[in-house]
Amino acid sequence: MKKYRFTFFVMALLLCACLLEAAQPTDGTQPGSDDEFSLKTITESPESFKGSPVTMVLRLKGFDVTKNILSFYDEDNRDIEFDVLNWHRDKRLRVCMRSLVNGLHYKVIFTVNDVQNGSISATVQSFVPAFYEKL
Repeated sequence: MKKYRFTFFVMALLLCACLLEAAQPTDGTQPGSDDEFSLKTITESPESFKGSPVTMVLRLKGFDVTKNILSFYDEDNRDIEFDVLNWHRDKRLRVCMRSLVNGLHYKVIFTVNDVQNGSISATVQSFVPAFYEKL
C-alpha cells in the first residue's frame, strides 16, 4: 500500500513540474532576446510577413464556441483572432483543439493574409502547447 502512495506522490510531483514549466515561454521568446518579435512588428511591416508562415509563442485568450473564434495574445497584450469555423473538418485543427487551456503558452503557426488599421487577418495552421518541445 505504501508503494502505491509513493508512486502517486512522484507522479503528482512530475505533473506539477510539467505545469510550472508550461507557464514559462520557450527560449526563443524570452523578453530581451534579439530575435524576438511581436504582433506589433507584424502590424508595422506587413509586407515582409504577408503570405508567409509565421511561428510565434502566444497565450491562449479563449475560444468562442458560438462564433468559432480562437483568440491569442502576446506579451504586449495585443490580440490576434483566428476564424476556425470548419475546425471539426480539418484533422490537423481537431487534434490541436483537444488541448485548449486559457492562459497557456502555445506555439502558433499562422499565415498572415492582410493587415488593415492595425488588425491582422491571418489563417491558423497549427498550435501546440509550447512545453511539448521541452519534453
